[in-house]
This record gives sequence, C-alpha cells and structure tokens, in this order.
Amino acid sequence: MRPESSTRRDPLYLVDIIRSARSIATFLQDVDEDQWLRDEQLQSAVQWKIMNIGEAANGLSEVIRDSRPEIPWRQIRGLRNILAHAYFSVDLGAIWITSRTFVPILEKHALALLWLVDPDVAKQFEHLGPNRADDLLPE
Repeated sequence: MRPESSTRRDPLYLVDIIRSARSIATFLQDVDEDQWLRDEQLQSAVQWKIMNIGEAANGLSEVIRDSRPEIPWRQIRGLRNILAHAYFSVDLGAIWITSRTFVPILEKHALALLWLVDPDVAKQFEHLGPNRADDLLPE
C-alpha cells in the first residue's frame, strides 16, 4: 500500500480522469468513425486525453483502485503506456471504441469514487463543470 499522503491526492487524480473523459466526449461530439479515422489532429487530442487518464489512474492509491475491482485499472495504465511508447502500433479502431464506449463508463465510476473520497469537491465539480474544477482543489 502507498503512504497515506497519496490518498490525499486521490481527488486530484479522479478529477483528472473526469475532466479528460469529458474532454474526449466534447472532442467526439457529432463525429462519426469515418471522420475520426481521417482526422489526425482529433486522434492526437483523444489519445493525449487517454494518456492523461492512464497517468491519473496510475497515481490513484491502491485503496481506491482496490475498492473498484470491476474497473480494469491495469488495462487503463497499459493503454497509456502503449500510446506513449508504442504509438506506431496503435489501433485507431480500438481507440475509437474505447473512447466512445469505455471512457464514458470510467467517467461515471470516477465521479462515484470522487463522491466517496471528497463529496464537497464532487458536488462543486458537478456544478462548475470540468473547466473550473481546478479552482476547487488544493495545490
């Protein structure tokens, strides 16, 4: 288990996951798979946010990760590593499915966890939305 200080950072990492998931949803709003496959800039933006999700998932305490064994934490972190280090072999179809299907589910799980670890931030985060969430968290 990690030191207690890492659990104090859990709300930060959960907010990162939620914000990145919401950014992906915004990027892909009204975009179909054909558009996705033709737009390298969009692919890069989504892949960057998926890497952020993986980095945040890696920073979560074991206590948090163990509390939600149904979330594939290892695969989330593994995808981050593939995108960062083996980007030349990325399957864009798999990233599309991940972004459209699994990322929204992860966002809901992360928000539920945020409600457990820091209800005040979760409540304010829902009201302010992702672009103002940084104002709520301590440095």
